[in-house]
Amino acid sequence: MPVSLSGDAFSLNCGHLFNDVAGGMQGPEGGRSMEDIRDTFLKWCVQRVAYVEKGACQGYADVVVMSLIPMLEAPSQGCTGDVCLLLSLYIGQVKAVEQDLALVEEALPAPAGQVSLLSETGSAAARWRAI
Repeated sequence: MPVSLSGDAFSLNCGHLFNDVAGGMQGPEGGRSMEDIRDTFLKWCVQRVAYVEKGACQGYADVVVMSLIPMLEAPSQGCTGDVCLLLSLYIGQVKAVEQDLALVEEALPAPAGQVSLLSETGSAAARWRAI
């Protein structure tokens, strides 16, 4: 089966952050809780984000926990690969919903008589002049 380069890059980067930057997943293998995953995430997040963004790591950790919901009843949240796979799938689903619900500029219809900033035709300067 062909592999996804973007998925492989995400998994590689995610694994590096959990395994190398954080020093490995907290909690016992076979009994790792969502709190263990959250704590491990927070350990590397505060090392990797800008100083002014460190307070946002708590909210970012909630995204990681939300991605683990399919494993809520499982006795363990699994290893780094399991967590990174679920996180990648969750982020992909959120991006798809964002597009489907027209929550991003790219999904909005262009107003009549106006040129979109994201138009594929013309130069950037021409697009700015048209607005």
